[in-house]
Amino acid sequence: MADILHRVGNGLGCLVDLQFRYCQLRTQATRTPSTHLCTLVKVDIIGHDLGRSTALSLLWRLEILRVEDIYAKDIMERGPWVCQQLRELRIYFGFGEMEQDLHQLVLKRLSTLVRLERLIIWRPCSEHKHHAGLEFRLGYGLEHLASLRQLTYFYRNAEKSAVGMEELEWMMDNWKNLKSIRGQLNWDRRVEA
Repeated sequence: MADILHRVGNGLGCLVDLQFRYCQLRTQATRTPSTHLCTLVKVDIIGHDLGRSTALSLLWRLEILRVEDIYAKDIMERGPWVCQQLRELRIYFGFGEMEQDLHQLVLKRLSTLVRLERLIIWRPCSEHKHHAGLEFRLGYGLEHLASLRQLTYFYRNAEKSAVGMEELEWMMDNWKNLKSIRGQLNWDRRVEA
């Protein structure tokens, strides 16, 4: 697989769409996409840990990015995202016990993706269940996402999240193009209903 990826376009970086769904890649193959960073438009690597640093490097000129997970501390250790073309992001943001203060900073980074049309925040795979996910609540930094004016689809699969009516009203007031909110937004069944 590494050899195939390297030979695409004679290694000159003409790969546009990269999809590895639920397959096993070795270290050598996971390094190869970096030669195609300037041409990649769509990356779908769900079900495989391509490596968090590689996934963060992919935020270059992509329009679609689907990755397993990225941890908040990894986001903060790197510079600002330069990807201004991203239209769809499917991801899980993980937070360790001592990283709850990073919610605002991650939401600020997310707010720079002003062309985003589809935002899918999903539940982590079982091996990452001990990490908390990104909270979409006022007071945690949701207000930073007012810049996502192109958003038409929002999916959130809650673990122990508490998105409430106040947050939903904020979303409807600020995301004027929003056509669909899906998933489980609140772990409390009464509030969810």
